[in-house]
Amino acid sequence: MLSKSKSKSNDKSKSNDSSTVNKLKLFQESLHELLTSCKKDNMSNIYLVGDFNLCLLRHDLFEPTAEFIDLMFSFGFIEIITKPTRVFNHSTYTSYS
Repeated sequence: MLSKSKSKSNDKSKSNDSSTVNKLKLFQESLHELLTSCKKDNMSNIYLVGDFNLCLLRHDLFEPTAEFIDLMFSFGFIEIITKPTRVFNHSTYTSYS
């Protein structure tokens, strides 16, 4: 019985991961359309700011993050944050130097 319970828990976790990935893909598609529109309208001074809630410094851990960075680079945007903005015991960067 415990393995069935564990299995259901893992399935739910996978479902949540899939939902997150799908939402990120939808966001990136919308962002791509917006940036394409700006480019067509010759808008050259665009500042994209905000908290995207993606660990951009560890893009190797989550494919949608790498795709987001590729999208940004393809439109000439660069990341100016080079260190984690907050670190906790449960963060990816608990031992960041």
